[in-house]
Amino acid sequence: MKFLFWKVKLNEDVFFSRFVKNVAPREVNAKFACETEFRLGTLGAHAIDEWLTQAECEQIRRQYDVRDKE
Repeated sequence: MKFLFWKVKLNEDVFFSRFVKNVAPREVNAKFACETEFRLGTLGAHAIDEWLTQAECEQIRRQYDVRDKE
């Protein structure tokens, strides 16, 4: 996403992390998604293959798989 009225090109991750303040406490935000740090219990994940090991990625992807719980 490019914001044309600024001289700098920012993607939405950078925009929201820099300019949107106090949307929720940090503990709540941490449960939304993970990317660069291994964390179970999040709602989603983004680009984890770039940052985490294959075993960590597999664990994140399968944490809610009901077939593993039977």
